[in-house]
Amino acid sequence: MDRDFRRWKDSRGGKTQKSWRQREGYADKIQSDQKEKRDSMNNVDEALEQLIDAILNSDTYRRYDAQRNLVKQEPGLKERIDEFRRRNYELQNGSDYAFDKLDEFEREYADFRENPLVSDFLATELAFCRMIQDINIRITAAVNFE
Repeated sequence: MDRDFRRWKDSRGGKTQKSWRQREGYADKIQSDQKEKRDSMNNVDEALEQLIDAILNSDTYRRYDAQRNLVKQEPGLKERIDEFRRRNYELQNGSDYAFDKLDEFEREYADFRENPLVSDFLATELAFCRMIQDINIRITAAVNFE
């Protein structure tokens, strides 16, 4: 009977020596797991900071950043580029993808895209986007992310 009472007391949070030892071990395990997670995240955070630095110091990003700054110096140009990209995206991803609409869009923006500032910016932006996509693809492939 005493043993049954002790089990009942333990299950109800009773403070017997055995349950305290179990709780202390459990708390130590939790603290150990939390420390391991923090150390692991610190490693990931540190590697991420290094990756960001590498991206910011890459020739691809530097060219993109320089072109972006040039575009921003021209009043209204950034907004026109944004509108061009928005319409292009809608045409490429819309449910009614039609070649005649795409041809009309190309004709409408032909002169705009001939502007060296616009064409250079779009080319460097595309190169930068492809670099970021490649990084993402390589990371997800390496960790077998499905």
